[in-house]
Amino acid sequence: MFKIVLLNIIVFLFCFNSFAAVPTFTDTTTKLKTKEAFLQKYGTNDTSRMIIEYFFFKRKNKKIGLYIMGSGLAITGTMALTIKPPVNPNIYAGLAGAGLALAAFFISAVAIFFSVGLARYSKKRLTETLAYYQEVMDYPNGYK
Repeated sequence: MFKIVLLNIIVFLFCFNSFAAVPTFTDTTTKLKTKEAFLQKYGTNDTSRMIIEYFFFKRKNKKIGLYIMGSGLAITGTMALTIKPPVNPNIYAGLAGAGLALAAFFISAVAIFFSVGLARYSKKRLTETLAYYQEVMDYPNGYK
């Protein structure tokens, strides 16, 4: 017992100590984080400002949908796991648990849809799209 406690203490100290910190490397590229920063750097004309507004609008909608679906998944998953059939099982208790499990499956599928959409409208992709637009002065093929 003493060895297990001692091992847990050593692991805890190693994992959460500043000696175990991963060295950080400075990033030479400046990453833009806000819509205002994108507008300031790339917002040279109406089209580039529209692209920035569009990306941030879609990104915000996908985040909201992901939050709603994630919380719905947590609620239905918890309910599906906590419903137990009674001592004298009837068909309705089993159907309720199966229905909630099916609902959790569909909610997780919708949450995956929102996650893919969030990756599609990432800030990295926005930067690439704006750089392409500034170079060619035309939309990329996926946005026509």
